[in-house]
Amino acid sequence: MRELYTILQPVCAWVSGTCTRLFKSEVQFGHAGAKSGGLMESAQAKNKALKEAGAVVPTSYEAFESAIKETFEKLFEEGKIAPVKEITPPQIPEDLNTAIKSGKVRAPTHIISTISDDRCEEPCYAGVPMSMIVEKGMGVGDAISSFVV
Repeated sequence: MRELYTILQPVCAWVSGTCTRLFKSEVQFGHAGAKSGGLMESAQAKNKALKEAGAVVPTSYEAFESAIKETFEKLFEEGKIAPVKEITPPQIPEDLNTAIKSGKVRAPTHIISTISDDRCEEPCYAGVPMSMIVEKGMGVGDAISSFVV
């Protein structure tokens, strides 16, 4: 047995799946555990129950936008809500390279190293000149281990 409730705040609602009766087999709408096997579980029954409880339920999904707009306008006329100031969203650049070139964004740091040093003529890693690392085919571990004597 369905319990009766009254919705006290303005709610515009629409339960998807009202078109299931047009299909030959059962079609699932909503979340994975949604059921609509019986008449009381149908989208039509749920929309009807919501309307009886006080929700604004349009006659179709296509009318949902109008229902929201009309509800907003009614609440505004009653002084229950105020319109929100429209803002212009910031312009999004076409791609990262364009944004970097224009100075709108900085490229993210890809590598952070606390043991590298580029203050000399040649960058060093753990005190080992970069040219030595490359010439000897060393890896990071080699550079660190050659530093630790």
